[in-house]
Amino acid sequence: MSKVKKIRYILTAALLALTVGLAARLPFYRAAAAPAEVDVRLLFAPQTETQYTFLDTPTSIGATATELYITTAQAIRSFSFRGAETGGLDIAADKAYRHEGMTVTLERGVLQVYFGDAQTTIASGLDDFSAHGSTLYAYANDALMNAADVSVYAISENTLTDEHTHRLADTSITALATADGQAYVSIRANGTGTRDNICLLTADGTLRVCAANVPAVRAMTVSGDMLYAVSENKITAYRSVIGALIPVETLAVADVTDLVAADGYLYALTGAYAVLKTPATLSGYTELIASASAQVGFYDMPSTCITRKDKAIVADCNNHRVALVSDDGVSYLDYPFVYPTGVAVDDYGRMYVCHRINIIDVFDETGAHLYTVEAESRILDVFTDSADDVFVRTENGIGRLQNSQVQPLYTGAVEAAAVMPEGSSIYLYASGTVSRLENGVPVKVASIGGTVIDFAVDVERSIYVLDDSGMIHKYAAANNYATPSAPVQYVGYPVTDGARRLNISSIRNTLLDYGDLIVTDTKAHTVKAIDAACFAVKVIDENVQPPVDPDSPVPAPITDDSIVFYAQEDIAVYQLPRDMSPFYTIAKGRKIIVPRYNLTDTDAFSFVLVEDAENKVLLSGYVRKFRLPESARLPYVAPPSAVGTVQNDDTVVYKWPSVYAAPISGYDSLSKGTEVSLLRFVAGFIDDSGFRWYRVAVDGGEGYIYAANLSINRYQPVFERPQYNAEIVAALGRDTAQLYILDGDGNYRELENEPPLPKGTRVQVVGTFDPSLQYTQIKYFDETLGTLDCYVLTEHLKYHGVTALQIIVFVLIGVVLVLLIILIIHRFVVRRKKLTKL
Repeated sequence: MSKVKKIRYILTAALLALTVGLAARLPFYRAAAAPAEVDVRLLFAPQTETQYTFLDTPTSIGATATELYITTAQAIRSFSFRGAETGGLDIAADKAYRHEGMTVTLERGVLQVYFGDAQTTIASGLDDFSAHGSTLYAYANDALMNAADVSVYAISENTLTDEHTHRLADTSITALATADGQAYVSIRANGTGTRDNICLLTADGTLRVCAANVPAVRAMTVSGDMLYAVSENKITAYRSVIGALIPVETLAVADVTDLVAADGYLYALTGAYAVLKTPATLSGYTELIASASAQVGFYDMPSTCITRKDKAIVADCNNHRVALVSDDGVSYLDYPFVYPTGVAVDDYGRMYVCHRINIIDVFDETGAHLYTVEAESRILDVFTDSADDVFVRTENGIGRLQNSQVQPLYTGAVEAAAVMPEGSSIYLYASGTVSRLENGVPVKVASIGGTVIDFAVDVERSIYVLDDSGMIHKYAAANNYATPSAPVQYVGYPVTDGARRLNISSIRNTLLDYGDLIVTDTKAHTVKAIDAACFAVKVIDENVQPPVDPDSPVPAPITDDSIVFYAQEDIAVYQLPRDMSPFYTIAKGRKIIVPRYNLTDTDAFSFVLVEDAENKVLLSGYVRKFRLPESARLPYVAPPSAVGTVQNDDTVVYKWPSVYAAPISGYDSLSKGTEVSLLRFVAGFIDDSGFRWYRVAVDGGEGYIYAANLSINRYQPVFERPQYNAEIVAALGRDTAQLYILDGDGNYRELENEPPLPKGTRVQVVGTFDPSLQYTQIKYFDETLGTLDCYVLTEHLKYHGVTALQIIVFVLIGVVLVLLIILIIHRFVVRRKKLTKL
């Protein structure tokens, strides 16, 4: 792609963020009454003292002794000197002056006075005015005569009295400021309009130049002996000295349109719809009020907001960034985005951001960049479904992201698209129709007139439509077709026509609740959350089967086998079958009980039980079904025996293989010697606490017995390995050794239902090994069953210890050595005595 084409694409994206408007006005339903209150909240978490207030087309700023006021095309809005909004008047004006309960306005050249319910028109054809105390000056330039008229009014008895008018020839006024009965005007100093003279208007109507040939003045204000003038890129402070204005300080700041001095500070209104606050010394400024800002927590034309993993994720278009908003505050993906317009997140936390016209960049849940996808056409949006498929809306239709490429799924006009929360159904809007995409074919579900900007779908398949006037309408689903219900008026903060995207919250935190409608407003630079109750939005399917209560009677098994899985990765557990706020994470490698695995294919979640040994509880919740593939299922095998014998009194049969599960009713205290039937289960199943379990059948259904309490095939549930001192060897033409037991009559009988031990099996010989005996008592350890005490033919044993014959030989050798030593000592003593006698 050529550089020129890329630049053209980027510029197009910027215009798209400003002008995109897609569909949804329902004229014949608009007469329906709106609710008295709609709970609308700003999704906003600033980390500065700047106040957010959208100022819709502000024109001037003024002040009383206690507050600021800003005129807009809709109202006069009042603010404290800290930036908090305190009220206002529903009066549209270009400029206003408030004095002792009276409000003077200038709108489209008409000067009016408001007092109580009275409204009086004073004059028309004016360009601007300035007032201080009880005196007001207004001027009107006469371009044809190259002159200006300055009218002086006295403010008295809640109205204006015309005192006199000064005719100023050869003058074009650019700004006006008053203080203590004096008026300063700036007039053109050259024909190009780049330089002005600031003059004092004397009582006889003459102009006295106080500062000559200064940069063209946009606005002025006076405070004491200081005059402040705004030029294109700075504010200059002039001190009045013997009739002259001497510049003493400047502050570099661009785009200021008006300013006022109050409360010891200057307050400047900017073209970016912000209010700056600076000390009278012009030592610097802070942003007191912002409509749009690049500060942390603010937005500048946000293009969309989606929710996932406890966060709201905002594509902050004109700030070229993606914001992650949570209870912990605001953070940003560290990447050079260019006009991001869409964002999506999958269950793994991977984030997909479309920007730069046709680019999708993918990040992991830590924010690390993974890879980049470049599409052949303009990407308008990106979204995921419950199966973690990633879909892309392009100018050509809908595509699926596969193998780092966008594969076409549906080709045709798509003006807006949505996916049902936690579902896999894709909905499309085009030419007044909302359709559901089935096998690549759109199936009509609703007809919508007007201009649809965006829409969203809840789990009941109700459709919420945002139109171009900021209205939201609900289409209730019935018989697989959505029909209009009474619309609800969207009352934003304030109401604007800049709403561009509509989504449904699937998380709950301090900013959002489940089902809240999320509206991104490119004009007001905000993300707004509307309470789900206002529209009866549902993200929870009330018809979903309730969870299996671990303490309730065991249900009839839905699956024949294999309800035990292991986690192939870390798995989030949710309290409800929806991807909302997880309350627990199953670590990779842990075992999971899934008692209702084979729910219908349309269900994206499975109910699970997992043992939390640290807190000594059996947790229950829901996980995404695709997290439990067949490969994670632990296979069941036939039981080692048809029956088992209870080894200890007060043995409990649990409902699930965990000591933290409840017992089955009537089976919480089995006596020693009780026989129970064994069922298929995971071979040698060990829970997270290290306990072994058997699955058994009882009258109340099926349950689980702690392996230490059950003896099977004469195995004792003792899982300490014997002290191996022998191994099985081939003998008598056989590679295996048959096992025997010694009955009460002293006879050796073959052990039934127990296979012979293969060659090489290690065992422990009980007592002393005597190779002369036909049978030898041994202990054999089985990983699953425990320890078996039995007999084998001695010929099958290779003993690694000391045998009885070896012991006899050792004893005889010892006796002989002792006798020999005694004989030697005796002879030595006898010989010694003989020598002594000699």
